[in-house]
Amino acid sequence: MGLEHMFYATPQAWRRCTEISQRHQVGFHTHSNESRFDVEETLRRHGMRPVQALQEFGLLDAPRVLLAHGVWLDDDEIGILARRGAGVAHNPVSNMKLASGAAPVERMRAAGIAVGLGTDGEKENNNLDMFEEMKTASLLAKLSTLDASALDAWSVCRMATIDGARALGLDRDTGSLEAGKQADLIAVRTDTPRMTPLLGGATGNLHHNLVHAVQGGDVDLTMVAGRVVVDGGMLLSGELDDAIRAVNLAVPDLFERRARWLQDHPTVDALKA
Repeated sequence: MGLEHMFYATPQAWRRCTEISQRHQVGFHTHSNESRFDVEETLRRHGMRPVQALQEFGLLDAPRVLLAHGVWLDDDEIGILARRGAGVAHNPVSNMKLASGAAPVERMRAAGIAVGLGTDGEKENNNLDMFEEMKTASLLAKLSTLDASALDAWSVCRMATIDGARALGLDRDTGSLEAGKQADLIAVRTDTPRMTPLLGGATGNLHHNLVHAVQGGDVDLTMVAGRVVVDGGMLLSGELDDAIRAVNLAVPDLFERRARWLQDHPTVDALKA
C-alpha cells in the first residue's frame, strides 16, 4: 500500500497508512526525494526532510518499504534507509525526462541499501523498456560523477535482477536462477547485430552487451512462475491488438479531461512537465 509523495497528504493520513500496514503486515511504497520541490515542500509542510518524516510517522516500520527515486537523499537519509532495511527503485529515464536530477546510486549501494531499477510511469518514461533503463542508469551514473567506471555493467545487471528482488523483499523467491526459486526469466536472442560480437568466459562481454546494446525487442522468451507468456518475441495471450485498440479509443477523452483539469490547476504541470 502507499501514498505517492510526502507532501500530498497530512500526518494523520501517513500515520493511518502505518496502522494499516502493520495490522495487515503488508509492505509500503511511496515516491520520495524525487525532486528539489519534493524536499522543499516536505520541509515546509512537516518541518523535516522526506525520509525523516517517513520515520517520524512510522512508515519505515512496515514489513517491507520501497521508495521510488531517492534523487535528493542526503547522507543522513541514506543512513536511515540503510539502518531500516528499506529498498529504493532507481528510475533514471524518468529522472532525466523530468530534469529531477541524478540519484546517488553508488552512495546508496555502498551504504548497503538494496537498489533496484524501475521505469516510473508511462507519462514520465514512455516506452518502459527495462534494457533502456539499464543503459541509462549506467550512463547517468558516469556522467553525474565524471567517472567512466561508475556503475559498471555487472552492477547494473544485479540492480535489474537480484538487487531489485531484494528491494522488494522477494529475493528468497526470485531474482536469480537458483534451485527452489520461482522460474521468472527471459531469453535474449544472441544472433542479432546488437549482440555481436559475443565473447564467452569470465572476461567476455555478455554483460556489457546486455546493458549497453540490447533492446526490449531482442527478448525471445519470457517466463513468469514457470509459465511461458512470450515465445518467439510474441505475446501468447493474443490480447495485444485488442489492448492497442482500447488504448487508442480511450486516450482522446483522457487527454481532454487532463487539459481541462490543468486549466484549473496551472501550477501542477510544472512539477511533471
